[in-house]
This record gives sequence, structure tokens and C-alpha cells, in this order.
Amino acid sequence: MTTIEQRAVATSRLIPYAIAGIDAGQLATVDTPEQARKLARLVALAVMADRQHVPLGTLYSNVYSGTLLRSLGLATRMMNALMREKRSTFESISEESVASIMDWSHVGELSILSLIESLTIESIRDVKGTTDVPRPMAEARPSVAPWVDATVSDFHLIAEWNLMLGRPNSSLLASDEYLNAPYEVAESLRRLSALTASELFPMGGSTPAIILQRQSEEMDPRMTAVLKRRSFADAPETYEGIAVDLGVSRERVRQLERKARRELVSLVMDGAMSSIAVTVRAQATGVLALDQLLRAIPSLREVVNTYEQPIWRILDRLDDRYEIADGWCAAPSIAAARGMTIQALRAAARGGVSVSAQHVIPVDTALSIVPGHKLDADLLPQWINYCGFSIVESLVLAGGAGTRGRAIAVLVSEGEPLSAESILDRLGEERSLVGLKNVLGSDSAFSRVNRDLWGLSEWEMSPYKPIRELIEDVLGTNDGSVSLSDLVDTLTSNFNVMATSVIAYAAAHPFVTEAGTVRRRPGDAGAPAKSPWLTRRLYRQPTAWVYRTVVTDEHLRGSGSVLPIAVAALTHLDRGGKVELRSSDGVQGISWKGIQPTLGSIKRLTAQLSLEAGRAVFFTFWDDGRFSVDEVREGNGVVDTVLAQVGCTWIASPREGVQALADALGLSGATGFDGIIARLRARREDDLAELLEGL
Repeated sequence: MTTIEQRAVATSRLIPYAIAGIDAGQLATVDTPEQARKLARLVALAVMADRQHVPLGTLYSNVYSGTLLRSLGLATRMMNALMREKRSTFESISEESVASIMDWSHVGELSILSLIESLTIESIRDVKGTTDVPRPMAEARPSVAPWVDATVSDFHLIAEWNLMLGRPNSSLLASDEYLNAPYEVAESLRRLSALTASELFPMGGSTPAIILQRQSEEMDPRMTAVLKRRSFADAPETYEGIAVDLGVSRERVRQLERKARRELVSLVMDGAMSSIAVTVRAQATGVLALDQLLRAIPSLREVVNTYEQPIWRILDRLDDRYEIADGWCAAPSIAAARGMTIQALRAAARGGVSVSAQHVIPVDTALSIVPGHKLDADLLPQWINYCGFSIVESLVLAGGAGTRGRAIAVLVSEGEPLSAESILDRLGEERSLVGLKNVLGSDSAFSRVNRDLWGLSEWEMSPYKPIRELIEDVLGTNDGSVSLSDLVDTLTSNFNVMATSVIAYAAAHPFVTEAGTVRRRPGDAGAPAKSPWLTRRLYRQPTAWVYRTVVTDEHLRGSGSVLPIAVAALTHLDRGGKVELRSSDGVQGISWKGIQPTLGSIKRLTAQLSLEAGRAVFFTFWDDGRFSVDEVREGNGVVDTVLAQVGCTWIASPREGVQALADALGLSGATGFDGIIARLRARREDDLAELLEGL
């Protein structure tokens, strides 16, 4: 008996041939498609007549359960019925019988006949172990991945439908053209669209980590060791150290590294890794966060065991078209991207994109200014910070990140004047209230619009007038004199000032209060107008004069700065002349060519102290002809804060503290707080006077 006859006999009780009176010998003689079709028709008729209630899985147990029904060449009506019932493989109908399928909607005898004939041909193919008996699609066998037949069958069905519609050149996966497609066509498109790589490669396939690991295992172990310790290391080791460990020369280590890199670069640029390298390169154009890159290409997180580094680190070290560092990815380098961002923001601020003349830019506006970035809205502020800009109140400080810039941002954000206390609360930095007031009062960007409120000068609000000027106005409208009580009533009812302050000012230079009447002091009973003792923020210390000011961006850039005229006398500077003082870093020049004396560049001195814009300092003019820049210390308590602001060291004794204040202001030793407050008012240092008045 032949092999075919043996297989036929072994399965004859499980297949329907005997029903039609066909023996194994006859089955073995089927050699042509025509013979197979005739035999299948006989079997089908016999099954429909005598085996209507037998499950198809029992009748055709030798048919592979994964065989796709669409591949059997069924009649269209039968195929449509199977699709409606969501049956796609032989396994899905193995429990059905001819009778149960006949109960389906729109299924008649001809449809069932088509199904049984096709299953019979499939059975014959299996029994004969040949593909000479054709069917429409390639056969499904356990040796072939299940997705192959399914995918080809889906493409075939979609192609047939396009041909029926007269669209032979349309894309088979153009989903927008399938809105009114039959159910089976729509299902095929859905399956193709949902097909994943894991279905095609259930064992995982070749990932970047696997490719690089295999490559490393084929390399000289010394080469991989050098790559691990130098090219891919967070802190590369020296050639000398590696040479000692490997027992080779320093030059040999360098040769091993060059050869190893060439092999990996070739793999990345032209070999199995080239596709992911091209994709990463395309993603890395402009600026994006490393987390964004890893979300877009998750395989970059995988670690290559040999090098103990993730894929992204290895690709970064092999590809010089982009750089990954500090959590950012940019092309061609992080430094270049930072430079372009800095340049763009500064140019935008100068070009009028800022919402203030003081160069603050809304973060939302910066989204369209930063060149070539792919950053999410929540990541852009982090990149801007990384580029050296501060962000306060959702505003980029393109004009400087010191106290000055932060205060400007707070006021721009608020849109109306604020008290110094409110500004301080929102600055986001450690600074004393007095120090902030020093910045606000010494910078033309700010305008004091009330006793307690500060705004921006560009708002062009009416400036706050000191009490002295208010007294001058009242005296001017009253022929030079006014009763003290009337003066107090007028100013306290019309301006936000305290009666005690008005009384103190009325008794201080250039006014005098006698017998309850206030008038201008006759002659020059007080100190001269340009005397150091009445020059604002200029104080006397035992061996030097100190002038309190605030470091500006101009100082840091090396520009000169204006000094009070009183400094000319202290340094023996004549109008139109120049003097040179000694400093810790060469000669410090002071000239008087304009209205006021000018101090030359102090950039080198601010650099020595690592000072930033907005920091309060003293310009110290020593009695022995020296000059220095010294930081203003922070005070501890009211009196010590005032002492710090006039250049005094910490003094434990209250009596000695009062004496030090009096000495700094040029007052006699017997002067108490009232005299000190009056002198501070006369010098227009209201902020310090108000601190002492609160005691």
C-alpha cells in the first residue's frame, strides 16, 4: 500500500469520503484540479444529505484549525455570511454543522455547497500532502506564522473591493476612502491598521540593545573595555590608567579605541542600527528634552549589558550631528542651541517683543521666539532657565536676573504700583526690605508714586514728593511762612504722611520752626548744600568715606558711573580734572568732565567679589588714597539694619550704636534719635528715618 493510501486509511473514519462511496485507492488517483472538484462535489452532496448535524471539525479533522476561510475561494454570499458572523478561521466554525449554518441569515444550499466543497479540497490537499490541488490563497500550515496568511488575505480582499469600485491605483490603506465599505472590508482594514510588531515577531526580534550586545560579543574584549571606560563613560578614564590594567602601551589603548569606534560607527551609520540612528537624528533637530526623545523612541532606554549604558548614550557618543547632555538633546550641540536661544530672546527684547521697556517677555511669547525647539509648553521654561534666564511671574527676564529685573517683572505682572513689602514677598529671593528699597530708589526704572507704593517709570505716573518738597510748596503759597498746626493739617489730610514726620521735617534744614511758625532757615545755618554730611547715601567712617549704591548691569559690563559732587572734595578732584586711587586690582580713576564726577570701570572689582546686578555695595574712599568696593552686610534688627546701611559694624551697646550713627552723619555726640532722624530727613533718606521712627 502506498504512503498516500496509508494516510487516507488512517484518517478515513474521520473524513467524509466514505459517505460518498470513495475508497483510499480512488482518493490517491486524484491528480488534477478538475478531478478534485468533481470528487469534492460528490462528497459535499453526500454530507448535505446524510451528515447535516455532524460538526465540521469532526468531518474534517485533518484540516488545520488556523486555515483562513477567506483563503478557500468560497462563494461571495457564503463569505459575506461568515464575515457577518465574525468567523475567519476553520476553528471558528469547527463546532458548527451544515444544519446550524443553514439557520444563518442569507445562507442557502448553494452557499453551504460552496463551503463543503472547499473544505473537502483542503482535506484532499492534506491527505495527498501536495499543493498540486490549488486554492485561491497560499495554504496555512503550522510552519507558517499565523499573521502571514491573515495579512495577505486582508490585503487581497481590500484589493478586490478596490478593483470592483474601479480604483486599481488607490492606496489599499487609505482609511478615509473606506467610510462606506462593506463590513468585511472595513474589518480587514481595521486588522491591518492594528497589526503590531509584536505580532510579527512574537519572540522579540532584533532590538537596538540586542544588536549592540551581539556586536560587542564579537569584538576583542579589550576594545569593549576601552569603549566602556572612555567613550561611553560618564567620567572617561585616562589612556594611562587603562593601559596599566590591560598590560599594553598607552598608544595601543588609543588604537583599540579608534578601531572599536570605527566598527560601531559603521554599524550605526550604514549597518543594522542605521534606521534608528536616522530616526534619532531627525528627532534631535533643534532642541528637545531627553524625556521627550525617550517617549518617542522607547528602545533608547534599553541598556547594553557590555557597556552598562543605555542606547541613547551610546548613539550620542557615536554621532556628532547632535548632543545629549544635562537632560537636553540639541543639534548640532547644546552650546550652540543655548547660544541661539540667548541671542533670540535678547534680540526680541530689544526689538519690542517685551511687554515692558525693561525687557521682560511673557513665557507664552517665548514659545514662538526660541528657534527650532520641539519643547512642550511645560518644558520651555526649564530650557529658558538652563540658558541662564530667570522667570518671575511667568515673565522671562531678558534684561537681567538680579533684584532689579525681578522687581520689574513683579510690577509688570501686577500692572499697578505695589508696596516694597509686596514686591519683596514676590521676588523669589532672599533680600532685606531695606536692600530692596535701595534698589528701587536708586534705579531710574522705578518711580515712587506714594509713600508706600512703587511703580515703573514708563507708566508715567505722578511721582511721590518727599515731605520736604511738600513743605516747600505750602510755604510758596503762603508767602514763605505757615503755622505748624496748619502745615500738619494740610499735609496729613492731602497726603499719606504722618504728623510726626511733618513736625520733624519742619524743624530740620532748610526749615526752622520758631514760636509755632515754620519758615525757611535764613542764611546758611545748616551744612552747605553740597557738604558730604547732607549728601544722600554718603557716610563717614573712622578712616574712610563710604557711598552706598547698587551694582547695575552697566557696572558689570564695565561702564562708568556717576558720583555725588561731594565726592570731588573728598578725593581732591577739581572740575575738569582726574584723580587716580589705588585699588586691589590696579588704579581706579575718577574724572569730572561733565555735571558730576564719574567713577571709571569697576568691572574687575565686582568680578573679584562675584557680585550680581542688584547687590547693595559701598564705594569706599579711604583717607590714605585707596578705593574699594565692599558689600553691604545684612542687619539684625532695626538699629543694626540702619547701622549696616551707613557702613558701621555690628555694635552690641545701644548707646554706642546711637553714637556710631551720629558720627556717620556728622552729628555731635549728644545727639539722640530725634536728631538722627532729622538729619536723615534732611538728607532725603526717608527709608532709614522711617525705620528709626518705628522704635
